[in-house]
Amino acid sequence: MPTLQVLGGLRVLYDPGYFDKPGVRRVVPAGLLEWYRSPAGRWFKEDLSGGAPDERMRVVFDAVLARGTESTRYLAGKGARFLFGTDTPSGPTPGNLPGFNGYPEMKRLVAAGVSLRQVLEAATLNNAKAFGLADRVGTVEAGKRANLLLLARSPLESVEAYDTVRAVWIGGRRLDPASLEAGK
Repeated sequence: MPTLQVLGGLRVLYDPGYFDKPGVRRVVPAGLLEWYRSPAGRWFKEDLSGGAPDERMRVVFDAVLARGTESTRYLAGKGARFLFGTDTPSGPTPGNLPGFNGYPEMKRLVAAGVSLRQVLEAATLNNAKAFGLADRVGTVEAGKRANLLLLARSPLESVEAYDTVRAVWIGGRRLDPASLEAGK
C-alpha cells in the first residue's frame, strides 16, 4: 500500500496555491482555511522546514517522492496486488485532508504506473480480501453490504473520474455529495 500522498501532503505546505484549489476549498471550512494561512496555522510548515526556503523544501520532497514513485512503478510493472488507503491525517498538516486525500493519492498512483484497474481493485476488492471481508464487501453483489459512489465517468477510463461523484450511498442511504462539503 504505497501512500505517496503522505509525502505529497507535506510537500503542499510549500505550494503557495494549495489552499486555493477547489478540492481543498470543498472540504475545509473558510474560517479554518484562513487560520491555515495565518502565522499560527503555519507552525508545522515552519517547524518542518527548520528555516529552509520553500523552494528548497519542494526540491527535497520532490526527490523523496521520485524514489517512492519509482518503487511503486516497479511493483505495478510486476503485477503487485495493491491495497488502497491514505494516512489521513499523517501529522498536524493541512496537506493530507480527510475527505480529499484519497483522490490525490489515486492520481499519484496512476502517475507512478499503477493501472486504472489496479487502482479500482485496490480501493474495493483487494482491501476486502486483505482483511478477510470479501464475502461481505468489496464488490456489488446481492447479499453484500455496500457503500457506493456513483461517478459520472468510468474510473477505468480516467483517474479524474473519481472527481465526478454524483451520488453517495452510505448504509443504504443516498446522500447528495454537495451536502458533505465544508460549510454545508
